[in-house]
Amino acid sequence: MSSDNFSALILSDAHLGWVDPTQPTLVAQLAALRVMHRRFSKPGLLIDTGDAHHGGLEIGAADRARADWTAIVSNEFPQLPLLYVPGNHEMLDFRGEDAEWRSCRLGSLGLRPYWSFDFRGIHFVSVPQMRRVNLVNREMLEWLEFDLDRHRHMTTILLAHQALLGTTFNNGELDYRALVNSDAIFALLNRHPQVKAWMHGHNHTFEVVTRDERLYVSNGRIGGFIPPLEWGDFGQPNLGGVLLEIDADAVRVSSIDASNGRRFEQAHMRGELRTATSLDSSAATQFSMGLGLAAGGDHRPLNRHFSSVAPLAVSARRARARSLNDDPGLRLSCPLWGDRGKKRIERGEQALFLIHSLILAPSHVWSTSAGGLTLKRKSDVDLQPVRLLLPGRIEQKIPYFSVTQAASYRLSLRIDAPGRLLIRLRLLLREEPEDEPFALELKPITLTGSLKRPLIDFEIEHPEARSSSLLLGLELRMDSEAALIQVRRMELYRLPALKPLALSLALPGLQPIALNPTGFATQVSEASGSLESGTLQLSGGDGWPMVVALTQKDCDFQIRQAELRDHLDHLEIGPLTSPWSPDEQICMARLSAGDGPFICATRRVTRLLLFPLERDNALIRLTLLEFSDGAEIELCAPAPLRARGAKFVRSEGERHVYLALEASIEFS
Repeated sequence: MSSDNFSALILSDAHLGWVDPTQPTLVAQLAALRVMHRRFSKPGLLIDTGDAHHGGLEIGAADRARADWTAIVSNEFPQLPLLYVPGNHEMLDFRGEDAEWRSCRLGSLGLRPYWSFDFRGIHFVSVPQMRRVNLVNREMLEWLEFDLDRHRHMTTILLAHQALLGTTFNNGELDYRALVNSDAIFALLNRHPQVKAWMHGHNHTFEVVTRDERLYVSNGRIGGFIPPLEWGDFGQPNLGGVLLEIDADAVRVSSIDASNGRRFEQAHMRGELRTATSLDSSAATQFSMGLGLAAGGDHRPLNRHFSSVAPLAVSARRARARSLNDDPGLRLSCPLWGDRGKKRIERGEQALFLIHSLILAPSHVWSTSAGGLTLKRKSDVDLQPVRLLLPGRIEQKIPYFSVTQAASYRLSLRIDAPGRLLIRLRLLLREEPEDEPFALELKPITLTGSLKRPLIDFEIEHPEARSSSLLLGLELRMDSEAALIQVRRMELYRLPALKPLALSLALPGLQPIALNPTGFATQVSEASGSLESGTLQLSGGDGWPMVVALTQKDCDFQIRQAELRDHLDHLEIGPLTSPWSPDEQICMARLSAGDGPFICATRRVTRLLLFPLERDNALIRLTLLEFSDGAEIELCAPAPLRARGAKFVRSEGERHVYLALEASIEFS
């Protein structure tokens, strides 16, 4: 075990693209980042906890904002590994493509917005913003528990966008500034004492709270709104970030004022947890990605961004529950807040809008309790039906459930309502979020008696679908003369296959892997071949959702903004996966220990072969396969090296830029 220390620089909430007098200029944001990087020497990691750009922008403005974030964060520090956790603003717009996959491409995440990363013996896990601003959804919770179960031996840092209730300041905005299912997350954390910190963005405050032998940290702001002074002293109006420092005996957090490069002196902006850690500077680097709710028929795009000669490890187990929807017991609620709440009420939308994604007719009022959702009609004259969307359209978002063509599903309801109840269910199917939905109306169901437990079964049939992976929304209408309706349960799940087959996982570049864990035990397999970018596909299975993790061990490079193929003796890099990288820059951060020279970036190159020094080559060699005039190579080394096929141009510290003269280049 090494006694060395380790540090990570954490920034949050750049909100690039926001047009407001309080939004700092791009120049000011870049200057703040450079001040923090220079002041705190060489952090081992750079971390961004979300809201990289503002939401709701026009398509052109949004693309410019993503390019600006790439320029000042990813491309400004190509030599540093970058961990990105999407925020709610990245998810505000589904125009053009799935916002979750777009965020993966922006941050070079690979598969889904959640991931885990082992670096210098410390385990980092992302808890990103998905489709709801104040809820960690079922898919994310399944992934998080599975990951924490497999890393009990490692000091763990959770990187989130949202705060947990009862920790850092949230201004009482429980529908926006804290997770409404915080109790479930606390219960999970308390079962995993290796978790030493929850570090989040979103609220733009600098604050550190210690609770239950854990640090809860609000990561400040590098942009976006300035918290009002009546909130308290949280570092306003300065830009900055957070420095995370770990040694063998402690985890320390300091809030950084980028105006002077110093740590804030206030006690509530820094913290220390005295605890033995798993820090080990010689430990191998690992990256895990996967699926929190996987089932046969799933197709997911996948990009590889980490190089490794080790076989890919595939871990899988059955999900803890079968339900696809969040909070099937309909127990969670929170008060409306401020102008946002008033506007929702004016539109006839209730607080469930953000929690369950249910929208109620304005003719009814609601409440929740341990018994579920209670709907009360305002007038005996008003007999409007109750309309519930599962999940509902939230502002510009189009939430959905991932389902499979030709598979059967069930919506299980438990409703207390005297007399006759007429239920209509409408399916809304899409291939892509921006598609107009294909609507399928099911046969109405009439129920009598007080306690009603309908089971509505349906098969996914989209006649124009080209893929087996589809997006499902449900519209449920309940027509009753009863003054009071109690919805005690609403659960969506996939029905077992009539002839279940073994679940098979197909990954690009690898042999298929059979996933057949016993009960809820974890199955671990090694894949044969070399993972490539392409499509992850699952087939077969009995219908019960699975949690799957793909772990790349012994990683030596992170490649950002381009896909990667590892040929053992060299890396094939490209084409680009991000259309937002200025000058088509590709970043190459070294993850393995060592101080030898390495290529950290290329510009105006979209495909190349790299023969890295760490693979026992005598020289650093590149072959540029696709490039344009003015192509540049950036080398990280204590001093410039001799080059063949390239001309030295300039240096900045230990980064040296060369102009490509030929397609074949060598450094020695």
